[in-house]
Amino acid sequence: MKRLSLLPLLLAALMLAGCTRPAPNGGAQTGGKKSSYLLAAPADREFAKHPSTALKADGSGDYKKYDKLETEWSQALHDRRNAGETPDMSAFTERLTGELAAESGTNNLFFSPANIYIALAMLTECAEGETREELLSALGAEEDGSLGKKVAALMKAELNDDGVTACRLANSIWMQEGAHDYSAELLKKLAEDYSASSYSGSFADEKFVKLLRDWLNDNTGGLLKESVKELYISPDTVVALASAIYFKNSWQHEFFKDSTKEETFHGANGDTVCTMMHVTADRIPYYEGEGFRAAALEMEDGACCWVLLPDEGASPESIVGKGLELVKRGRDAMNCGLEVHVAMPKLDMTCDLDLIPALRNIGVKRCFLADAELDRVTEDENELYVSQISHSARIIADEEGVEAAAFTVIAMPESAEFPPELEKAELILDRPFAFIITGLSGAPLFMGIVNEI
Repeated sequence: MKRLSLLPLLLAALMLAGCTRPAPNGGAQTGGKKSSYLLAAPADREFAKHPSTALKADGSGDYKKYDKLETEWSQALHDRRNAGETPDMSAFTERLTGELAAESGTNNLFFSPANIYIALAMLTECAEGETREELLSALGAEEDGSLGKKVAALMKAELNDDGVTACRLANSIWMQEGAHDYSAELLKKLAEDYSASSYSGSFADEKFVKLLRDWLNDNTGGLLKESVKELYISPDTVVALASAIYFKNSWQHEFFKDSTKEETFHGANGDTVCTMMHVTADRIPYYEGEGFRAAALEMEDGACCWVLLPDEGASPESIVGKGLELVKRGRDAMNCGLEVHVAMPKLDMTCDLDLIPALRNIGVKRCFLADAELDRVTEDENELYVSQISHSARIIADEEGVEAAAFTVIAMPESAEFPPELEKAELILDRPFAFIITGLSGAPLFMGIVNEI
């Protein structure tokens, strides 16, 4: 069946969902760029600027503008904190981390639970029957239609680009033009709850695939150019879902460069020399629990990097569940009355992952079969199944802060075979450790295990 007769209905649905108006050539104008492949995209969003952007480095500046920005920024922060109920990703993150850590062995591991969760949530919107039930179970979500609304709340809570910090989340759906009557209801759902752009073209067209790669680079801050370059999208793909996240933030207690020095990291594969950063500060939230110690390295705008050091002889992945429980309890569960010394290696880690084996092991199976029930994608019959779930993530952590990004691409071809004087404490991360980066909502935006430097 070769037709796209529902295109006018699709565009109408997307405009009702708050997407931009189609451009005269059949594409859409967004952010000053026009593409004949773009059906519709979310309207450009304005973010309240951080009040410090009104001041110079020496503290001088326009204080009237500062006061105005502070009022607007504080209101925006209040609105984000009250965005609504967000998904609880703890069980999903713990199970997925266990599977991915088992695959990676003593290699480093870094990924974005939130990004993978959002991508799988979009796939769930495409599915029916047992396929949908498996996905909902893996995500820990209910069959009450609330998944999309919780993701929408998560995106509202985390989205920010105020000139000082950034957390950008973006989603899109890419469709083989003329292959099917695509579901206007699905595209409207993805636009409303996931702010997803929609594109139509041919995966055999190099320009269309280049546009997808450009979209991934644009929405990951160019941090994953090599991974994007190596990403393969089969020309047989009928539908692809893409999700991206970019994060940049600074430490509240900055690691001073004068304290950075070469030290030994006792890795899972032997000792290596690494560049170790140091910070000593009052009232860094600190925790000593069963099997591990932790510190909350707070960042601007409510974000946090939770570093987790297992007891000698234990593996980092063995304490992830306890770490996620600590994250849920928050800093109230930690000792905030200590002078804490933290030593942490500078990081530049990139991981490229095939998620299918891990997802199969946590119960997601039917969507990979030739008779997967991805019936919500089209108005007509289809034989779509998932052949690829690729995930790439990178983190750069230095004395000033953290920059991180990730993307997930899900490819769906059709009917083919598949494949006071304070007490003191310290946390010296000179052997394998784990870390969790959370956003304003407390969601695990990124997860990492450092086995070697």
